[in-house]
Amino acid sequence: MRFFLSAGEPSGDLHGSNLISRLRRHAPGSVFTGFGGPKMAAAGCDLAAPLAEKPIIGLSAALKAVPELLGLLRKTVRTWDALRPDAVILIDNPGFNWHVAKAAKKRGIPVVYFVPPQIWSWANWRVNKMRRLVDLVLCNLPFEEEWYRARGVAAARYVGHPFFDDLARRPHDAAFQSELLDDRKRIVALLPGSRGYEVRYNAQTLLQSALKLAPEFPDCKFVVAAFRGDHANYIDEMAMALGVDVDVHVGRTPEILSVATAAIAVSGSVSLELLHYRVPAAVIYRVSGFLYHVARPLLLKSKFTTLVNLIAECELYPEILGASESSDRVVPIVSRWLKDESLRQDLVVELERLSKTFGRPGATDAAAEAVVELIRNRDTVVRAVPA
Repeated sequence: MRFFLSAGEPSGDLHGSNLISRLRRHAPGSVFTGFGGPKMAAAGCDLAAPLAEKPIIGLSAALKAVPELLGLLRKTVRTWDALRPDAVILIDNPGFNWHVAKAAKKRGIPVVYFVPPQIWSWANWRVNKMRRLVDLVLCNLPFEEEWYRARGVAAARYVGHPFFDDLARRPHDAAFQSELLDDRKRIVALLPGSRGYEVRYNAQTLLQSALKLAPEFPDCKFVVAAFRGDHANYIDEMAMALGVDVDVHVGRTPEILSVATAAIAVSGSVSLELLHYRVPAAVIYRVSGFLYHVARPLLLKSKFTTLVNLIAECELYPEILGASESSDRVVPIVSRWLKDESLRQDLVVELERLSKTFGRPGATDAAAEAVVELIRNRDTVVRAVPA
């Protein structure tokens, strides 16, 4: 079988690489091409372009990139005409991937959405595109399958979230974990996000929160889990300017969360990691004034934005969304967990219950099985049609 995968962000590159490995098991000898990043390339995908290495963030950047991306897509579909894939698999990144889906659909190539965009939350009229352009939607959250089916997307199947597959396989550095706890202080994790603009928008809230909590909780140590070295440098410089004492580490999120008492996190897939480690957290997200005051009320259709809360259908992780620095809203939340261990443990028990139900690995394997089944069933129908 031949597969074309399209991922435009580091998380999509990760999920794409894992899906490739599972597809190889279900369809040995398969060939993979696509848009992605280093992880997909390492998994054996011949990259038409490394789009996941430099994700396009923001409206202005997206508009500037349109001519280049559409030119790349035109070049790609010429290769499809010469060497047709059995399926095109989209991974998040809806802006560009809708164009990829349209091009594939025009050529009669089956389209699968793995890690579909959260259209039930933001701008849900896009379900019309999903119904028109996608042959199989592999849902990651428990309620999504029913939501899609109620809106005429019959080919929706809940497989689970692939992030839990990656978490189950991640190694831990036991020596580093011990080092974090050497001084017997409780760990409060600060998680600034994986994108540069998230770090720039939210670092001040994280550090101001630590600055305000530190005098009241001298038995706590504030540890930043940075995604990249430049993020760590930015946070280090801001921490020095503010006079806040934090330890900053790169690529150590699993170890930090495995020993954390509580956390303050920028909204994103890291909430699933917090769930995996049963860490109580306040979830923050700072956006522009326009988005918060004008666009958000018009576009946001969901009660929650955090994945864990969406799965739980209640606010296990308090959400602090705003257009300004919000440490005054964060500090009382975290302070309660640090003062009252029984209160903190009540939340840990709820996270444990939710994780056992929805935090299990196996989503990527279920997705690979569904993709191969779609292709084989389609081939059977095509062969059964008289010439």
